[in-house]
Amino acid sequence: LKEMEAVMNDNRSSIGLYVGRFQPLTKGHMGVLQQMTKENKLSYILLVKGPVSSLDKKKNPFPAELQIEMINAVIDKNFKGKIKLLVVPSADIYKITKEHIPGKKFVMYCGPDREQQYKNFIRYFEADGMSLEINTADGKRTPGISGTDARQALINNDIDRFKKICPEAIWPFFDRLKEQLK
Repeated sequence: LKEMEAVMNDNRSSIGLYVGRFQPLTKGHMGVLQQMTKENKLSYILLVKGPVSSLDKKKNPFPAELQIEMINAVIDKNFKGKIKLLVVPSADIYKITKEHIPGKKFVMYCGPDREQQYKNFIRYFEADGMSLEINTADGKRTPGISGTDARQALINNDIDRFKKICPEAIWPFFDRLKEQLK
């Protein structure tokens, strides 16, 4: 875990965590990432994406390898040097942070729909003397900007709608994503 070494050697004490399915990454996700990068107190922002997709192919049709490729394209185009992608099973966030990044403060960002779910993690961190703060992303969900909407645009072969939902770095993946939905 090379990323973990760099995080441990950073003098700043807080690490941002953003957990998601990213099926695919949308402009809504981008808004959260942009908010996180404005936080100067964060030494790193770790996107946490599980290594496998769930068996629900309607909600999670894209293989992890393709998702990682898309997320890296977004990071390279918009956040190079500010965000590190960490691929671990979401359920292992606590274990990974405890074993590989001890002594740091963690700030997890999420949408308002996930806030209560992630607040349940706080007790595990505190039990081991670690700190986890939950920040709800600014604003609310934008109607028509979601992974579900992006997948529907792919099914409808509506590239214009897809471009309104997904960041520019994702646009070149349109045909490959569309194939996954057949």
